[in-house]
Amino acid sequence: MSGHYQHVDEIEEVVRGFESCSTGKEEFTHASHLTVALWYLTHYPFEQAATRMRSGLFRFIDQHQVPAGKYNETITQFWLKVVEAYVINQTGSSVTSTGHQSPVHEHLVSLANGLIEKRGNARLVFEYYSESLLNSPEAKSGWKEPDLKPLDF
Repeated sequence: MSGHYQHVDEIEEVVRGFESCSTGKEEFTHASHLTVALWYLTHYPFEQAATRMRSGLFRFIDQHQVPAGKYNETITQFWLKVVEAYVINQTGSSVTSTGHQSPVHEHLVSLANGLIEKRGNARLVFEYYSESLLNSPEAKSGWKEPDLKPLDF
């Protein structure tokens, strides 16, 4: 397994950099997106994690002067669902932490490293969605079901 992270503090640093927009847009990689999604999903219920991710992405793209039209709600929710399914498959339980030092929190480093190794290909979304659907105004503004194959993770 990849050793992307060695300690939970490194994961927290990625989340802080995202939330404060102190991470440069080139440095905020797909692995960083996955890491933030993992953090949110292990600390908040899905809808709250999605809200935090969405608002953080809007803040991030605004801060880095990326056109707002680059944001895609379907892609954001797709990756949150991928991360949620990965954690459930790995832990056999609900994603959201129930305590300050939950078992998920204790294993966050190995979860993050495994997630990046298994789902680190940002093009995975194109196994489920055609580019035409993902580029549609409907997919950019709200959740759309996949058009190539059902979610199977």
